[in-house]
Amino acid sequence: MDAPVPADIRGTFSFLAGRYDLFNALASIGMDGSWRKKAAGLAISAMKPGSYVLDLCAGTGDLAIEVASLDRHSRIEALDFCPEMVEIGKRKARAKGLEGRIRWTVADASDMPYAGGAFDAITCGFALRNMRKDLDKVFAESCRVLKDGGVMVALDLTRPDGRARKILHGIYLKCALPVIGFIIYGRTSPFKYLGDSISGFYTAEEVKMKFLKAGFRECGFKPVGLGAAGIYTAVK
Repeated sequence: MDAPVPADIRGTFSFLAGRYDLFNALASIGMDGSWRKKAAGLAISAMKPGSYVLDLCAGTGDLAIEVASLDRHSRIEALDFCPEMVEIGKRKARAKGLEGRIRWTVADASDMPYAGGAFDAITCGFALRNMRKDLDKVFAESCRVLKDGGVMVALDLTRPDGRARKILHGIYLKCALPVIGFIIYGRTSPFKYLGDSISGFYTAEEVKMKFLKAGFRECGFKPVGLGAAGIYTAVK
């Protein structure tokens, strides 16, 4: 299955932006916050206090805000290609008193406007699937802007192991996810894409191999949410 072109994905997320946080909470049965906290904790445990962190594909800023809240000395650069998402993220950070610690940039993850070795750590939440077509470029760029010894932590939705879990997960993606989307947005088409992006994405082993191919020296994967999501950790 070919991934949609970036303009199509940008349009989808521009449409989703206003109620994106509500959709995430309902679609994950309220577990998305705990998954982000785990991902942020893994990143923080691997870096020094006060590190410079890139939150890649930051969306509405939840993961960047989580990192900033857990490590009060860190500085965060939040990058996303969707201006509507970025504006919501700015408002949320301002409301939490984090405006001065999170800087926002609208740019593409496959062509970042940063010098090599600029960041101590990179976080990324629920975005790898949306970059399937350019994932090799994104990982190569991530490796380029990360310092030697720095860590990249990427949280994403995955396909669970086990026959029964796979069947239930497939029913959820094809039936429940579009219903939730229709209730919130009055449309089903964006949520067919989201479901397809999960079922058509690489396996965890394939993603790990792509990290290594891009120049990372080690990569791990930890499933969360009974395998409905997972956290990749890659060290440069």
